[in-house]
Amino acid sequence: MLRAFVRAHRVSLCLAFGLPLLFGLYTAGLAHNPPGFFIDESAISYNAYLIAQTGAGESGERWPLMFQHFTGHHVQYVSATHTYLLAIVFSIFRPSILLARLVAAAAVFSAALLLGALGRRISGKTAVGAIVAFIALATPWLFEASRLVVETFPFPLFLVLFLLSVYTAHARRAWRLLDSCKIAVSLSFLSYTYSSGRLIAPLLCLGLLLFVTNRRRFVGVITTMALYAVSLVPLFLFNHHHSGALTNRFYQVSYLKPSSPFGEILITFLHRCLEDLDPWRWLVVGDANPRHHVPGSLGSFLIGAMVLSLLGTVMVLIRHRRDRWWLFVLFGLAVSMLPGIITVDPFHTLRLVAVPVFLCVLAIPGILWLWEDRGKQNGETVRTKPDYLPRRRIALAVILSLTVIQAVYFQWVFHRDGPERAGYFDAAYKEVFDAAMASGRRPIYLVDASGPAYIHALWYATVEGKSTAHFIHLENQTLPPSGAMVIGSGQPCSSCTVILAREPFVLYTVP
Repeated sequence: MLRAFVRAHRVSLCLAFGLPLLFGLYTAGLAHNPPGFFIDESAISYNAYLIAQTGAGESGERWPLMFQHFTGHHVQYVSATHTYLLAIVFSIFRPSILLARLVAAAAVFSAALLLGALGRRISGKTAVGAIVAFIALATPWLFEASRLVVETFPFPLFLVLFLLSVYTAHARRAWRLLDSCKIAVSLSFLSYTYSSGRLIAPLLCLGLLLFVTNRRRFVGVITTMALYAVSLVPLFLFNHHHSGALTNRFYQVSYLKPSSPFGEILITFLHRCLEDLDPWRWLVVGDANPRHHVPGSLGSFLIGAMVLSLLGTVMVLIRHRRDRWWLFVLFGLAVSMLPGIITVDPFHTLRLVAVPVFLCVLAIPGILWLWEDRGKQNGETVRTKPDYLPRRRIALAVILSLTVIQAVYFQWVFHRDGPERAGYFDAAYKEVFDAAMASGRRPIYLVDASGPAYIHALWYATVEGKSTAHFIHLENQTLPPSGAMVIGSGQPCSSCTVILAREPFVLYTVP
């Protein structure tokens, strides 16, 4: 009886026991790696807690479309999707750094599993889907993004849901209204989740025209575009009523400025293309920012996975060049590179976070070519030559073995050196905060010299269940009163008494 039950439900049992174990391995060490909590992470998490408690963010606005995290000289509007996702979790569980990081990791973990599901649907083979899921889970590009509680963490998940929706519609002769709704909703989530999405999503929407092969499909694509356009109306209204807040952010990080000469823009664009498409950066060096990538762990994309993606691209160009789905995937890969290319930072992991998703999808035809035992000749299906098939599968086994070896090496370096990045995650602030709380003096004044570090105090107080009323944030270079205890992010006055200094943060009293 038990044996029959296990045999009948073996897939469900494997998922029930295997997925929690896999997620446990995926999130191992998350409590201390990355160390500390970066300013952006504290701001997002604190606003999520406020939303969960009161429905209003730090600025006091209830249920904002975009969040204004910082005040004074550091005004920045950021997307709200990730904050509301955290708010849902914080409304159920007590907020903590570990919980916030678990939510981010779960989002990318789910995206990797869904990429495997997409691979299985496209190939019809469970093994191919499992390989794609493994590549996505092991890819440093996505894995390290899953460790950061920033705007990008839900982005891969929404992108994969979009691709699943498009593939489902593509499999039909005519798109249903439900297909159009699912695609439009996923595009909307991409637009409202991250600034890169506000560039990628409209271009992906235009790319849907590749699927127009008959009148009924044309109606479906136009319906999708119309639904997506309607969903963007609140975003345009927000930008209009807040003096171009979203476009201002774009001009801060991009070289595409109205005042820049066209020739200068073109030269910079070509230079940035060479930087972001440099295979040495992708496969050997990775992102130069230690917050995004642990130095010494090789590149941000696995070499074996890149071989499969390149082979898949060749297969698309040779075998599937008339298949609208694969043409759309190639188009999506090109579009996904634009947010990095048009901004000033070379190979920015987060702005290019859509790239590894498309690379994983492109690996599917490459894996299939190495796996398959049937081919086409003169329009008829024939078996591959007996002496040729083993060579392909041996090649696939070698590629996957090298991928596993590199993935293990990356994980070893990540867990060994990742906790050493304390300076890049403001880990020193917690020590200064603890010293201030232990002093017993209230209120504690928060003064920022470089960056809005005050948000750390509010977040750590929230995590520890202490009242944020104990803190007074001094804006616009306002001086603290005589005798005040201050947590600052810059050098105190020459006559101030330093209690504890952990660069760049310092706890001191004013004479």
